[in-house]
Order: sequence, then structure tokens, then C-alpha cells
Amino acid sequence: YAGVDGAFGTADDVVSVNAAHVPLNRPVLVELRARDVIHSFFLPHMRVKQDALPGMTTRLHFQAVKTGTYEIACAQLCGLGHYKMRAFVSFLPEAEFKDWKQKSLKDEMTFGWEKDQVASYLGKWSKQDLKEFFKIWSPGDIQSVFESWTAKDLRNAFRGWSPSELKAVFGRG
Repeated sequence: YAGVDGAFGTADDVVSVNAAHVPLNRPVLVELRARDVIHSFFLPHMRVKQDALPGMTTRLHFQAVKTGTYEIACAQLCGLGHYKMRAFVSFLPEAEFKDWKQKSLKDEMTFGWEKDQVASYLGKWSKQDLKEFFKIWSPGDIQSVFESWTAKDLRNAFRGWSPSELKAVFGRG
């Protein structure tokens, strides 16, 4: 999913494995690629099916009109691991989709780690790289991700940043 900046292939993208979340009543474009053999993306309940071919990108369009969670099947006998290929798609009302995406952005941003783990990881980045990284986030998004962090937590994680720099990015320093 494109992150806050709305562009794919950037640092704020949300990556999901074996699960997709789709808003109701909005057109969806799925780009399929295979690394090894032919696979087939199949949503039987919607009668939607498209092959994924090695070396090619194929596109599939659909629009969900009913809420629920459904299996995404591979309809191509693609090898010995075929029976283990399971994934699911959830069709959500717009408000629930926005909530899911916001939570996913927050989890992606903090890697699901505790404060000290995030601080240790971010402490390895240069100040300039961090500032560039945070440019793609709105102040509200940054503040919601770090809402439980005290000013002391921020100062520890972002050593070398002045209080005014911390305040400009996080709303407090």
C-alpha cells in the first residue's frame, strides 16, 4: 500500500504478506509478478482470476461491493509448495480501511518494536537521512506514531538534535 505520500516504492509503503485489505466501492488495481513459475491469483467468490507470469507484470482490476474476508487462491498447480500457498483479502468499509491503514503505518514506522529498539535502530541513521525520512510524514502522523514517547525518550533516540529540531518534527522536544 502506498504510504502517506501516496507513491509506491518509497520508504513509507506498507508491505503485507499473505493478507490484503481493500476498501469497499473503490476500484482496485493489482499488479501481479511471479519469480519462478506460473501462478494464478483467484478470488472465487468474485469470479476474478488472473495469471502471474515470470518476467511479466499482469494487471487485474476489481471493485469490492460486499464486506468480508475471503481466501485468495492460487488456481495453478505451481509446484510442490502449492498446497501451502494461502492468503486472504478483507473488504472493509472506508472508515475501517482508514483505521487499518493508519494502524499499519504506525506499526510499519515503529517496526512493532519497543521504544528502546526503535531508538537503537534510528540512532544508526544520520540526522540528514532521518529528516528526509520524516519529510514524507505529516506532523499529525509523526505525532500519532510517537504519541507515547516522552520528550526524554525523543532526546535519547535522537541524540544530537536540538530541542527546536525535535519540536519541529515531533511537536515536542
